[in-house]
Amino acid sequence: MNLRKIFHSIDQNGSGKLSVDEFKTAIKELKLTIDSGDLEVIFKHFDGDKDSLISQQEFFNAIRSDMNEKRAKLANLAFNSLDADKKGTVSIADMKQKFNGNKHPAVLAGRKTEPQAVSEFTTALDLYQECYDLKAPTLTRKEFLEYYNNISNCIEEDQYFQDMMVNCWAVDPASEPEVPPEVPVAEAPPVKEEIKSEPAEEAKSVQEEVEAKAEPEAKEEAKKESEAAKRFRDSIVGRGPRSILGLERQFKVYTKDDVLEIEDFKKAVENFRLKVSQENLEEVFKELDKSGEGKILFDDIMSVILGRMTPRRKQLVDAAFTNIDKDNDGVANKEDIARIFEGWRHEDAKSGKVRADDMLNDVLETLNNATSLHRGAKCDGRYLREEFGKYFEYISVCTPNDEEFEKLFTTLWRVDVNNLPPIAPTEKPAEIQKEEVKEEPKEEQIQVKEEGKTPAKVSPTKDSTADQEDE
Repeated sequence: MNLRKIFHSIDQNGSGKLSVDEFKTAIKELKLTIDSGDLEVIFKHFDGDKDSLISQQEFFNAIRSDMNEKRAKLANLAFNSLDADKKGTVSIADMKQKFNGNKHPAVLAGRKTEPQAVSEFTTALDLYQECYDLKAPTLTRKEFLEYYNNISNCIEEDQYFQDMMVNCWAVDPASEPEVPPEVPVAEAPPVKEEIKSEPAEEAKSVQEEVEAKAEPEAKEEAKKESEAAKRFRDSIVGRGPRSILGLERQFKVYTKDDVLEIEDFKKAVENFRLKVSQENLEEVFKELDKSGEGKILFDDIMSVILGRMTPRRKQLVDAAFTNIDKDNDGVANKEDIARIFEGWRHEDAKSGKVRADDMLNDVLETLNNATSLHRGAKCDGRYLREEFGKYFEYISVCTPNDEEFEKLFTTLWRVDVNNLPPIAPTEKPAEIQKEEVKEEPKEEQIQVKEEGKTPAKVSPTKDSTADQEDE
């Protein structure tokens, strides 16, 4: 799994893909003597889909070597021992439970403790799922072998690999594994959700903007459109903040002048292995294609995915940054964050599922990637208040429950909600404001403003009303 760190070190702008220039720079820094012609041949070899960029998966596939026959046999035997019902998949939970760290060769040699061996196994398995965006609770035989192919590249001696597989999975190296032909698994059709009269907060932004301008007879169509956006969002956010960042990188690759065309939109989603029906993609695209020219704005599609944080959530994020930024210069660095962040208080850290240091590293890495992506350049480990807030947009959309979101800040970021001021309503009821707008012409509003008085406010959108109701 060290290949992942190598990839990120080469990916200077944090885009998630390597350009020709980044690839050349890496070769130069490694002090390898390769002429330009050979370098282009090597780059094309890495670039599997021929889009002139090397993705993380393409990098892994080109760098690593395949397991030899002996190692592949042992991995197949291990899979068979876990696949007791012969369904062709193994449960990741079962893998973690049945892995015998006590008999790991490094433990037997006294170089590691059993908890260390188990922790390294589960961490490597989690990283594999993350790198390949696998969110299913099971692995196919192909995925299981791919995982052990990664592990195999870090182990030089065949005997050590054999000892690890035999001891940890209780396989008999003398037996022959039965490997059935791989049967393609049909994708389940998308679940059609019942249209609800009150969708979740994150799904409201598109619907309510349309409804605010629509005539009454058009409201049912607006609801249908926002349900398409909600289904699209739900298919993404379940993967977690890093996956949303990954999809955003894909969109950026295909974006030209801040615009995505329909085929590029579909290709970005396909490359990301996102299981979304073509019908849903076309519905979302049509909803955002306001001009009807077959183009959507990059910012619009990201708004559909991220939604927006409520004023209360923004207040919590702002309070956390204030805790970090003790010198009030508007900048937080890694040392500042490490000083405030209390990962040891998280339930998973207390139960031993994760280490507090790993939680901090995960926060810093994701924050760094998000900041690099939006700056368009590699982050220097210093974050502005708005960049810190942008990072939490990814966390927010993956945490629909307000209480859970608030708990993150009271538990991990030393935010005392008792010291936060109440969020006062800033707009009057819509009916009153409509009357005020009718009574005061636009010219009169301008005149009043010039005299230093406050003009009447325009009727708020449903978005702002919804925020107040949520609070």
